[in-house]
Amino acid sequence: MIQELKVDPLIHWCIEPSLVGNERRWDVTFDSGPYTMLDKLIELEINVDLQFVEPILQAVKEEMQNLRRVLDDEEIHDLVRKITN
Repeated sequence: MIQELKVDPLIHWCIEPSLVGNERRWDVTFDSGPYTMLDKLIELEINVDLQFVEPILQAVKEEMQNLRRVLDDEEIHDLVRKITN
């Protein structure tokens, strides 16, 4: 399966972010699935066995619910360390 962002990134962005001085990025949200989680891990240069993607996603969603916000990159790194060790 191919992530739609890899086919056409403007599906979710109406303009190229760099045109206004921003960079393209996305957060893992409550609606995110395992492919989005895997893309985020790849973006963060976190190499994990595929068996860990779903548990990481569930832990991220639980932490987001507890904090009532999306997680930053360091918080995702911390959760990955806890799950994979």
